[in-house]
Amino acid sequence: MLMICKDWYAWINNQPIGPPSFHLIGGIEVGNPGIEVVVTKRSPAGINPSILMLDISLYQKPGMWPQVMTCASAIYDEVIRKPHTYTAVQIFNGAAMIGKLDTIDIVS
Repeated sequence: MLMICKDWYAWINNQPIGPPSFHLIGGIEVGNPGIEVVVTKRSPAGINPSILMLDISLYQKPGMWPQVMTCASAIYDEVIRKPHTYTAVQIFNGAAMIGKLDTIDIVS
């Protein structure tokens, strides 16, 4: 099971220059600095399209890494078709939900 070590933050960029976009940042505690965090959209998605469901996967980079707990960045960006598409985010590792955001800021 993954442990969150930094606060999650999500926002929708709804500024007039460019298309609307969704952004999520956070941190995951991992066993060494050579572990990369990959955030992807969960498939299949849930039944409520306003709740974005994301999967966290960890990948070990090759090489020798010190075995020390560290915080790795988790980033997800997506261009969205309509503004205010998502109202909540659920973050999963496998079947376990490891994070949930009920507030998504709107930048206009």
